[in-house]
Amino acid sequence: KIYALLDKVAARPEADTGILLNVADLYRQLNQTDRMSRVLELITKKYPNYPEGWYNLAAIQGALGKGTESQASLQKALALNDARLKTNPTALDIRKQLSQDPRFAPAGQPAPAIPPQ
Repeated sequence: KIYALLDKVAARPEADTGILLNVADLYRQLNQTDRMSRVLELITKKYPNYPEGWYNLAAIQGALGKGTESQASLQKALALNDARLKTNPTALDIRKQLSQDPRFAPAGQPAPAIPPQ
């Protein structure tokens, strides 16, 4: 029942990024990676210029073994991040997060090198 309710919340047209990220996080807590991935994909469709959506989608794609898709999503997140920082220098910088984010590093390995701007 909870999955059906969360699916309904995510499908609502007025669901913004905050609501959708909360739904994705609930799916994460419930170990529902496929559902979480679908919500993150929805975020990138509804809000294609939102770097955090692409960043989180890249993380879950990597966890699901979808390396090519993960890399493409991460590159999109970084490009959007860089564009946003040009107009809003005080915005969150995903590049700073990436080097410390364990979701982008195999167990026991350092996070990947950050591609240059």
